[in-house]
Amino acid sequence: MSSLGQKERIEAIIASGERAADKIRKFLEGGDPILLYGGFGLPGAVSLKHFLESLGWGKSFPLMTATEFLYGVLPYYEGTLRAIYYMGSVRERNLAASLASGMRVMGGDLLLVTPYFDDPIVKKMVGEEEMARIEGSTEPLISEVIASSLAGLYHATSSGKRTDMRIDRLREDMSSLRILLAGFLEENCPALREFLDGKSAIDIIHTPYLTAPASILSYKLIENGFDARILESDVSLAIAESLHNAVLIYTSVEENSIKELLFRLAVAKKTGRQIRLNIDPLSAQVYASFLSLCISQ
Repeated sequence: MSSLGQKERIEAIIASGERAADKIRKFLEGGDPILLYGGFGLPGAVSLKHFLESLGWGKSFPLMTATEFLYGVLPYYEGTLRAIYYMGSVRERNLAASLASGMRVMGGDLLLVTPYFDDPIVKKMVGEEEMARIEGSTEPLISEVIASSLAGLYHATSSGKRTDMRIDRLREDMSSLRILLAGFLEENCPALREFLDGKSAIDIIHTPYLTAPASILSYKLIENGFDARILESDVSLAIAESLHNAVLIYTSVEENSIKELLFRLAVAKKTGRQIRLNIDPLSAQVYASFLSLCISQ
């Protein structure tokens, strides 16, 4: 892919996320939601959870699958019910329809974040006002992460909820996305592609705040014929000796948490590729989501 083509592609991904962010932000103004996902919707949902909880002074936002919500929460919920459902592929359209129907019966408010706003099943069950469109993006899952991150940041700063130095740094990181991404990919893509060359089984190991980019990268690897699995760093510690060709994604803030894992991998003589991001973990989940472009270039 030419550098010009890559630049245009990145612009479309970011712009799509920016447009959807405003709809999510407005929905958040109406009250705290339960965050739902199905299939490929996890990256967007968990990104919003991280922003809302990290910048929300101790508030908690439940994150669960649509099925868990439909059968374990919705029928028994008391009070005002609000939910955001992230749809990452057309495979999840029936879940979206079930959610819309159930929320309507229970008098709840639902926002659907989806790149499949024109799907006939979705259009039949979900009104335009209930959708945040991911439109014009070649990588809708990355756009959903951007939309969630921007909406979470806007929500934290609205009405003076947060005005500290961390907010200023996050604003700078997000506003610099277009400028810094090319350098980030140039720094990491060649080495990542070289590491993957000739391998079939790949383990993506990530620290807690990087669930979204690790998930997107694993989806892209599977799409390209790899046998990929995704594991959180604390969980992978228990099975370090059985890991295959590990790609470790973490931030400098979380570096101490993976020292034991790195030691175990070294003792077991396991090969690995480390991707370390020296920025706020919240910003890192956005930047690292673009690592999947390394696979498709």
